[in-house]
Amino acid sequence: MAVRSCPNCGSPLSPDAQYCAACRTAVPPVPASADAAPAGPPVPASPESSIPALSTKLGIEGSKRFVIQHQLFSRGHNYRILDETNRHLFTIEEDVSQELELDVLYRSAPPPPSDSSSDGILPPPPALTLVWKVVDPSGAPQAQISIQVTGNATVSTLSDAWGTTMMSVTASRGLLGDLSASATFPDGRTMFQGHGNLLSHDFAIQDPAGTEVARVREAWVSASDSYGLEIVGNLDPLPALVFAILIDREKRG
Repeated sequence: MAVRSCPNCGSPLSPDAQYCAACRTAVPPVPASADAAPAGPPVPASPESSIPALSTKLGIEGSKRFVIQHQLFSRGHNYRILDETNRHLFTIEEDVSQELELDVLYRSAPPPPSDSSSDGILPPPPALTLVWKVVDPSGAPQAQISIQVTGNATVSTLSDAWGTTMMSVTASRGLLGDLSASATFPDGRTMFQGHGNLLSHDFAIQDPAGTEVARVREAWVSASDSYGLEIVGNLDPLPALVFAILIDREKRG
């Protein structure tokens, strides 16, 4: 710790001195933070602790039943999350310009030529990364989802406000149009997977042991652009909601 000195005569001061013993000049007190180490940048929470913290911030912690409302406007696709009383909880917003670029590269691409020779085969479209925002009812961003599209497969990551990955979702389409999807923790451990016909709004979400922890249902939501998600196990709702929405996104591919 640095030795204090009188600002008037330069004489050394004791740590708790209020006056200089030599010239009786009043001296300022030691700031409370003077001995503390300089404050560094905030330390991000671990991925697994960030999920319930974000769920609390979004007002969904402990809730069991949700309505996922798919909004279409100006070729955009936003997802509003409501509780079962239709109270708005948060929204996942797409970037319309990025979706238009995806349409050009993938959905509107011409079919491959019938000629199977190497000279006639078109190269695959390049990988494209989309960024969605998770915003609260006031429109303030709380997290983001990055979606890397490569052919018939996508790898998506949910990150908190610090940029720390909380979960990843891998989805792919088979040759017959079937869809498979799984979610993992950042260290690669399986979080859960979809089970059943993922192309419909009625499938189960199971943990690594095969136990159903959530279910997507269309039956108990009357609106045609909405479907329900019900937590049936001990599961934070946020990963399940993000998982269901990313599966819904794949149906448009």
